[in-house]
Amino acid sequence: MNSEHRRIPLSAGFRRHLGRRVGARLAVGGLQLLLGLLVGAAAGYAAIPVFYPTIEDEASADRTFLLLLAAGLASSLVATGIGVFRILTPPATLRGDLLSLREGRRTRRVHLAAAQTVRLEAADRALVDALAGGREWRAGDPVPAMTVTGPGPGGGTHTVAAPLTSRDGVPLPPEQYVALAAAFGANPAAADAVAWLRRSAAARAAALTPALS
Repeated sequence: MNSEHRRIPLSAGFRRHLGRRVGARLAVGGLQLLLGLLVGAAAGYAAIPVFYPTIEDEASADRTFLLLLAAGLASSLVATGIGVFRILTPPATLRGDLLSLREGRRTRRVHLAAAQTVRLEAADRALVDALAGGREWRAGDPVPAMTVTGPGPGGGTHTVAAPLTSRDGVPLPPEQYVALAAAFGANPAAADAVAWLRRSAAARAAALTPALS
């Protein structure tokens, strides 16, 4: 596959305390399992007198009751599996200039090179401007939010909140900032964002590289 179009998972999911998060989700899943069994049992007890009123229907009633219990169990297991999957898998990917972001049950996609508007938003707008203009990134500097509006792969206009940090506030690795900047290409609407991404990537890479002795 052409490396230009390889799929790059962005580190926009959870990056801290994954074990605790998965453990908590499994604990919730255990409660959902119990609730699913209770709901299945309650549905079985409610349905059997209605659909199988005579003693001759006992075998069919037992099968229905077990099926309802199994349905409650299966729904709980599926919900738990989906929850763990969402914790462990990255919600955002980049392929060429196509940014994909999973939000709940929906996935939004936008072509960065053709974006009509790219906005950097932060509480400290002066800091965003200073970083784009050449001020060095410093540890503790807030990372702005980036909102991109442009065409999607199926046509139409889409707005995507492009992730610059993980879900728990850790900035993306420098190489992913570089990949996002490259995906915009020479798009004039993204000039400020590209400048911020490149300078922040260089500054973070320098901060993460151990000093040579």
